[in-house]
Amino acid sequence: MIALALAALLACPKPTAPLPPSGDDPPVLPAPVASVYTASPAPPKDPMVAWALVPPPPADRRAEPAPPLPYDETLSGAAAGAGLFYLDHGRDLDMPAVRWAAYQAGWPYPISRFSLEQVAIGAVPESLLAELRGGALQEGEVLGLARVRGPGAEVWVAVMSNPEPPLAPFAREHKVGDRLRVRLREVEGEPAWTDLQQRALSPSLVLREGETIPLDEPGEWVLELTGQDRWGQRRVVVRAPLYVGETTPVDGPFLEVGAPPPDLGAAIQETLKGVNDLRGLVDAPPVTTDAVLAAVARKEAARRAQGGAPDPDPEPRLRAAGYPEGPVAEVSCRADTVQSCLDGLFWAVDTRAALLDPRYDAVGVGVEPLGSQYRVVIGFARR
Repeated sequence: MIALALAALLACPKPTAPLPPSGDDPPVLPAPVASVYTASPAPPKDPMVAWALVPPPPADRRAEPAPPLPYDETLSGAAAGAGLFYLDHGRDLDMPAVRWAAYQAGWPYPISRFSLEQVAIGAVPESLLAELRGGALQEGEVLGLARVRGPGAEVWVAVMSNPEPPLAPFAREHKVGDRLRVRLREVEGEPAWTDLQQRALSPSLVLREGETIPLDEPGEWVLELTGQDRWGQRRVVVRAPLYVGETTPVDGPFLEVGAPPPDLGAAIQETLKGVNDLRGLVDAPPVTTDAVLAAVARKEAARRAQGGAPDPDPEPRLRAAGYPEGPVAEVSCRADTVQSCLDGLFWAVDTRAALLDPRYDAVGVGVEPLGSQYRVVIGFARR
């Protein structure tokens, strides 16, 4: 009897993965532009994307099949917007473009990573799916996935982010005089977040804090929420722009894709130009290099690149550089390109305030390689 059962088991065909639907039909894109920030764990409308979310059955028939990849429709709108940017900009993509696509699609949470694969029209992105099904998502992360068709090819874009804590939807555009209060959305069975704190930087670089923030200036604000998670750790959970008395711009702060600099001298020059380009967006006067500030920044960048901890109080070093009075500030970032570094500084409340402060006219830049990335330190002062 056992032998017969074993023979019958062996005779059963091995489970096979379902074939993908025809990819000849045009992609069904999730909305790349939305007026409200929110997460949307809804199923995809594109049959190819829906198929891609389901891992193939395990070879062992006794094993439990893997669950579908956790998909979010809003984050997939960000992936779609990033794919359109890729096709429109020389078939290249970087984190600043993905981050801006997320804001336009209504995704307020920090982007963890992105990945893409260009394939022939209707083809399966084998490498990308292997990456996603092989454990690319960390605990708590969800996936935005979209295929976008261009002339003679399609690009599949995957964007990963952690939508915690769950927030009630809130608008990106407001009238002057509106009051902003972002609320938690209760989810049954989910551990509660505590001590959610809300900050926003106004267009004139005034910091507002509290449960309710008066949006009393027209222009671009930056909202930042921090909260205490289930392990008692405080972290930034939301960084997103708000537009008061105006509509959301079509383009983000960077119009082209950034590339790694060829050498440290080029990295320093690119940083200086990028800082002044960003200051120009808000009509802040340009800054010019101060040799002593630059030496201080280079020394700090080297220390940080060697594993040194962030300096909680850089003011004494900046004062010693020849600026005993007046405003001084220092910001630091780490990324694979200078542009990605500056973009991160631009969208964070504290560093944005220093980066765009119209009182500064002197700057010092230090850059050090850190594996495949760069550590950038920028010091500001007023002559």
